[in-house]
Amino acid sequence: MSFEAQNITPEQATVRSLALQISGQDLQFCILTNKGPIRSARYGLDSNLPLSATVSQLIRDEEVLRLPYKKIYLIPVTEKVCLVPTELTTPEGGQAYMQAHGIPVGQDDQIIRTDPVQGIAAYIVLPQPVWQELQALYGQRMQVLHPLQIAARKTHQGPTVEINFAGDWANITVKDVRLQYCEVLPCTEAAELLFYLQQLNKQYDLQDYDLLITGEGIEQIRKILKGYYRKTLVDKELRSSLPKALRNEEINHNNLIYCFDADR
Repeated sequence: MSFEAQNITPEQATVRSLALQISGQDLQFCILTNKGPIRSARYGLDSNLPLSATVSQLIRDEEVLRLPYKKIYLIPVTEKVCLVPTELTTPEGGQAYMQAHGIPVGQDDQIIRTDPVQGIAAYIVLPQPVWQELQALYGQRMQVLHPLQIAARKTHQGPTVEINFAGDWANITVKDVRLQYCEVLPCTEAAELLFYLQQLNKQYDLQDYDLLITGEGIEQIRKILKGYYRKTLVDKELRSSLPKALRNEEINHNNLIYCFDADR
């Protein structure tokens, strides 16, 4: 699925940004201008092959991914992440945090320390061959951001629970002036999400919070949540930036919201 599939020249790419979201199941990309997304596509990855092989092949096959973009945002869909105050991080400190949180790191894995967002950096575990492939292609133009960092940076006013669906995971943040809670939790159906919200409701009165639901396949879950929480929202700024005919289908099927927010 894609929109605005016209060719983009290398000259045009130099003033545009590319957001890449990679999971074990698919790769989604979005080309961004200062007015919002202009092109997007989603490619399924062969789960029978190593992730590095499928990503490498896709990059070789798709010229649009190899253009000289001004900035590249890499958004890994993974639960293997630790958010840490920037002053407590070092380039080599990720292993200790992963061990303390019980996150396995394989021999072929690489721990990446992201740039800070509002004083919060992230350690993320990525397959080393995938990281090397992307670094060789994009170099210093590439910035890594985890969805939890993107949510923490957003400027939605008032108490907000943001739930972003990507792959089989829900990225959940609770914000009220500052970030209060963030976690990546397994979530494939509404019943699991309702259980998580029930637990959060013991600590925060969620009836006073807006629930901002973003990401993949959200329409049905939004309908269910509205029966429990009256302030269930979608991202109006993203909707207004897309052509009218694409607003529902593209937002529901492509995780454009975080690709778009990565550049804000």
